[in-house]
Amino acid sequence: MNRPSPPVKGALHHNFALALHRQHKNEEALEHFAHATALDPNLPFTDAIRAEILQGLKRYDEAVEVSRQMIARDLANPDWPQIPQRVALSPGAQRGISQIL
Repeated sequence: MNRPSPPVKGALHHNFALALHRQHKNEEALEHFAHATALDPNLPFTDAIRAEILQGLKRYDEAVEVSRQMIARDLANPDWPQIPQRVALSPGAQRGISQIL
């Protein structure tokens, strides 16, 4: 029997993380998103979802760092102006917003 390739394993971890997130098991979801990213760094929206989860857990510095890395990988993405606004709307995150800009 053939083993799944790293991108397939990454997609499985990504989908499982999404299911965990929907069940509000966010710490577990973050672990599976980390595995997914390690196996396939090109999975869509993984970092955006991670940043949202971190923000919800009030781990603002980590959310800012994930957002910064995401923006740096794709500077031309037209969605990036929305990210600082979303992070800035979180209570306690204002000090970190200047780090993104």
